[in-house]
Amino acid sequence: MKAISRRNLLLSAAAGGLLSGCAGEPPAGTPTVEPKAAFPEKLGVQLYTVRSVLPEKPEDVLRRIAAIGYPIQQTAGDPAQAASAGTASLNAVLDKAASHGLNWIVIPYLSAEQRGTTLDYYRKLAERIEQAAVEARKRGIGLAYHNHAFEFEPMEGSSPFDVMAEVWKGGQAMWELDVFWVSVAGRDPVETLRQQTGRVALVHLKDKAPDLPAQYNEKVPPATFREAGNGSLDFAAILAAGRETGVKHYFVEQDQTPGDPVASLEQSYRHLRSLSVPA
Repeated sequence: MKAISRRNLLLSAAAGGLLSGCAGEPPAGTPTVEPKAAFPEKLGVQLYTVRSVLPEKPEDVLRRIAAIGYPIQQTAGDPAQAASAGTASLNAVLDKAASHGLNWIVIPYLSAEQRGTTLDYYRKLAERIEQAAVEARKRGIGLAYHNHAFEFEPMEGSSPFDVMAEVWKGGQAMWELDVFWVSVAGRDPVETLRQQTGRVALVHLKDKAPDLPAQYNEKVPPATFREAGNGSLDFAAILAAGRETGVKHYFVEQDQTPGDPVASLEQSYRHLRSLSVPA
């Protein structure tokens, strides 16, 4: 079986190979059991989690995921090219996304060579992303940017995250906030959600092993990635903050799992559904 990376996983052509997309319904005839939940919002799943098993038995894996109770699937494609794509290329991507009925597309990752060393670099990048978001909105599509830890690295008295957030204030570009990477960088996910009230449309939920020192890169041990409820993050507080601040969609993701990734997704789902989240 060929290994699948975040860079080349694309289960749907909807995003044209450039962006992560939010779409998808369970395969026809899939029984879905939705237990009565204290946290009733729909939970989606980022299919990057199951990249090791999906190519062999795609229909079986997708049915197992749907049967857990995940009605929405999020694909992962080639990251961040749209941030620097020409207008014609960008419009082609957006038109294709619209033709496939996507509501959101996401810039999921900047590779090392796509990252800058100055705040001015990230300011200009954010401006280009905002222009793309304006074009996306014309087609009824939201555009979001997914953070990792490097955006929080102190730089010139601020950080790339804070500069990008300032550019997007009052604009169309939104955040897909990954609470794991926010915590890896030493920030509080709840506080970050509240600071970005109205600007976080999508949230990635995954837990983090305790006692990891703050860092600004993705080089964490595989065991750092945990199922929700099996680590150090307070998901009741995170979900409450998401409700308060206008989050529209939640996606469970786990970059590394100790065994069957679908079993890990089920464990996270059961924990999140068990939480009592203030209205």
